[in-house]
Amino acid sequence: MENVIEISGSKKSINTTGETSKNDLIFQEVIRNYLPDLAKAVDSGDVDCDDLNVERLFEKCIAMESGLTWANEQGEAQDSYDFVEDLSDAKTSSVSLKEIKDKRSSTGHYEAIKGVISNTGGKQGDLRCVVYNDFTKTLDYFLVPQKHISAYETHCGKGKYGIPLNYSLLKDNYGKMEVFRVDTFKDICE
Repeated sequence: MENVIEISGSKKSINTTGETSKNDLIFQEVIRNYLPDLAKAVDSGDVDCDDLNVERLFEKCIAMESGLTWANEQGEAQDSYDFVEDLSDAKTSSVSLKEIKDKRSSTGHYEAIKGVISNTGGKQGDLRCVVYNDFTKTLDYFLVPQKHISAYETHCGKGKYGIPLNYSLLKDNYGKMEVFRVDTFKDICE
């Protein structure tokens, strides 16, 4: 299967063969490097990756790489932070192709690659984020300093806040959030 988008007369294609999910890719690219015994269990078929709490394992891997104390490990599980020393929080998110209603469009809608980093309200430290791009089947990493969170987040209803993500295939960037994108998992652990 291949996604093809025509942009100004040229085609930009991305190979999307095989079933890939956010949890699978986070497991393959991050978690297996830090938890080899768990990787062996998944590889042998004893454990199904879909049965794992990938978000929690992602937090644990950040703690292992950064040397920070994982709040869950200390019995200090908090909604506002995951790491004790700097009160930072780990987030997993995704962007995917969405149909957006637009009366100005000749078709009544347009398509955009969008998502949201959810539950960002009231954070006391930086956000350490991995975003699964369902269109490109890749992971992107973001380190959002706490002082910028409120400037980028929007109210999502019911007292919840989130940071919207808009991915441009043509530019290969996330618009205003691009300034916070880093190259690797290790970069969000610094």
